[in-house]
Amino acid sequence: MKGRLENGAYRTTRWTSVGHKSFARDKDGTLYIGTTDGLGKYDSFLDNASVYRFRYFSPALTFGDPSKTKIVKKIKPTLIGANEETVFVKWAYDFKTNFKNYEISVGNQVPAYFGVSEYTVGTFTGGVLTTKPTVNATGSGGVVTIGLETDINGSQLSIQEINVLALVGKTV
Repeated sequence: MKGRLENGAYRTTRWTSVGHKSFARDKDGTLYIGTTDGLGKYDSFLDNASVYRFRYFSPALTFGDPSKTKIVKKIKPTLIGANEETVFVKWAYDFKTNFKNYEISVGNQVPAYFGVSEYTVGTFTGGVLTTKPTVNATGSGGVVTIGLETDINGSQLSIQEINVLALVGKTV
């Protein structure tokens, strides 16, 4: 873990559909995963050489007043990674499962290597690609759920933050 949150807790992820029993990170950064079948090493941003679907959905958001209508105007995620992937920003109101959808195409960033150049011109990147799109949302309801989905295909993805700009309206 890189560090604690402001309240002293650690950020965690639940993997509900797999049988992971333990995790350990070596001094060199290698992540080892213990399962009932044995020990594995996570190193390729793939699942046994296969692409996998990443899904994140927020809890129901009330913006401090569950009795009033919420009108989400903009959703602004900050994403790190997801090189050349399509990320779907989703939102739904009042616990419904028919999410509205907006597609974001994340650009390509190929990192340069020291001592390697083309036509004696070296180009260097700052590391991993950071994307900060703005999604114009529609609809309204008493509570809203925000989600992000993409296929992980050999590139890392980190959701740093999701800002939701909403208007709070009349009492429902």
